[in-house]
Amino acid sequence: MYINKHLAVNGISTVSMEFQGELVMQAFLIENQAVLELETNLYNEVKIVTNELKLIDGRRSKKTDGRIDILAQYGDGHLAVIELKKGTLTRKHLTQLKDYLSKVDTLKKNLVEKEMVDSAIASNPKWIGILVGEDIHKDLLYDIRNGLTILNDIPVSALIIKRFRGVEDGNIYTITETIFERKGKDYTKYNLDSGNQRYTKGKLALAVLTDFVNKRKKNKILFTELEEEFPQELQGRELFCLEGDALEKPDRRNFIKPDEILQLKDHRVAVSTQWAVENIDKFIIRAREKEYKIKRVRV
Repeated sequence: MYINKHLAVNGISTVSMEFQGELVMQAFLIENQAVLELETNLYNEVKIVTNELKLIDGRRSKKTDGRIDILAQYGDGHLAVIELKKGTLTRKHLTQLKDYLSKVDTLKKNLVEKEMVDSAIASNPKWIGILVGEDIHKDLLYDIRNGLTILNDIPVSALIIKRFRGVEDGNIYTITETIFERKGKDYTKYNLDSGNQRYTKGKLALAVLTDFVNKRKKNKILFTELEEEFPQELQGRELFCLEGDALEKPDRRNFIKPDEILQLKDHRVAVSTQWAVENIDKFIIRAREKEYKIKRVRV
């Protein structure tokens, strides 16, 4: 479980100072976007894409339109629907978050049409829901601490923001508490074709694709042919891309060392480094269909 607390008091006596409304909370998050970071890997490098985003038929439980308080993007391509509530978060607010996340297809269409985020991310984003309030009901807190997911396994986090005014100096101090439970990191490694070498998820994908391409040296495979053999969707968004595109990415999310680049008939390509249990399993199924023998090794 990830719980992060930040106290900006420095020993000064304080009294509670509630937010006057959700727009004030919204302004605080816009000015302090780093508060929305949930962990060091998947959910960092946060930036707010937009706020007060109208969503037609967004409140399906009430059969009305809705308005997303904040839509944010994390560096790896996750998009967050953030719902703000003055006071205590309850399961009623979770229902509203579900309403919005049930309209992800409409959201994706809006993102593409309005060019709010990169088209590659907008076409197939990974979603997370975040509830923000001044406190949280114990039942909802229990659910989130136990890895709450909604709809198609969309994870849910809660952010609690409390403000205080310094008695002596009159300054405003803020405590933020982020509650988020993700499955423990998977340390599984893999053997390929009964060899002794153990591969991580990313290195396994690279090894399989390298071998597959090398076996076609006499009749080199085209980029489109490789996509037919190993569809991009196996990774979730982008299994491999052109070497030039990979080198231009500021976050370097591909294998780009000279000996890692795959030479095809028409292009040089770089394999993605972004792998987790969900997508590596899909890739392994496809690789086994190509007669690769892959065995999991727990370490």
